[in-house]
Amino acid sequence: MVNHPKPEKCYPIRPDPFLSLPSTATAILFLHLLGIVGGCAAVNKPASLLVSEVEKIEEALHQIEMSYRQRDETHLFPYLNASSEQTAQLKEQILQDFTAFSEIEMTMRVIRVDKTQDQIQTTIYWEGTWLGGLPSSSSALHQSGNALFIWSLDESPKLLEVRGNRPWGYAPSI
Repeated sequence: MVNHPKPEKCYPIRPDPFLSLPSTATAILFLHLLGIVGGCAAVNKPASLLVSEVEKIEEALHQIEMSYRQRDETHLFPYLNASSEQTAQLKEQILQDFTAFSEIEMTMRVIRVDKTQDQIQTTIYWEGTWLGGLPSSSSALHQSGNALFIWSLDESPKLLEVRGNRPWGYAPSI
């Protein structure tokens, strides 16, 4: 039998605890990323010109919607461009609705925005309910549709044209 020398003492090999902890590298990486993300979030960048124009249009659309529901042409008509060929027809349809219906409910939502050099086009989804159209009709008229609203790029946006299913002009023909 071969006589091997007996090892003096056996110690398990342990790596350096500071370098072996997976949480140390993760923590350093996390703190580094937190500094980058926190620094980026703190930068106060001005909104782009398009964003501010879209916000103005959304506000104008909201005012048109509210004025139409309240049957208030004095607050609605200033949002229509006076030089537009379609303005007279739009005003007539809106006034006919105000005369024909006792109650109007309307919601409008911007779905898409496209900008050209001299105008902004918004695709609008709308739905409405009109009550009290004819004395013989006690039921409500429900309609919905999509329309293309074309706006001027003025300081305060004005509605130049409406294409597609208009959200007004549903007064019954007598």
